[in-house]
Amino acid sequence: MKQPIVSAFVVTLLLAATAPANAQETSTASPEGENVQGQDSQEESADGQTLSDVVPAEGFSNDTIDDEKIDSFIQAVSMIGQVSAHYNKLVEEAENDDRRAFLVETANKDIVKAINAAPNITPSEFVAIDQASQNDKELSDRILGRMAEIRAENRPKERLRFSEPAAEPAE
Repeated sequence: MKQPIVSAFVVTLLLAATAPANAQETSTASPEGENVQGQDSQEESADGQTLSDVVPAEGFSNDTIDDEKIDSFIQAVSMIGQVSAHYNKLVEEAENDDRRAFLVETANKDIVKAINAAPNITPSEFVAIDQASQNDKELSDRILGRMAEIRAENRPKERLRFSEPAAEPAE
């Protein structure tokens, strides 16, 4: 069965982001509770796309990534955490392997949609920053440091709403 596609670094950030110090949350989803959707012109086509399909942007390193892009990356990680939390429960409760596989695939697609919904970052940039952070301790320390600052400020994180996936996978 295919598993959600996120790096060990993103998992570390997710664990840090969901620690008890970050209890305050707000909702930015539409009042109608629409699915996760990118809202601006930077959105990459995400129809059926998972992170494994995304080609990383070039030229990203600690020296070229500004603080605004770091904040956008962290916001995207937070949104990925919400996708993961939503689907983990559904996968655990799924009645069979086919349903679980369908839910994991849907979650992987929604991860890309969540990144598109984050401001000032595309999936290609997200993957490039993620990959760069795995090979550059200074960059990963910078991201973790900024995340700690955000937690200390008790900044609310984005809260997404999801519609339930189809009852059965499409054939």
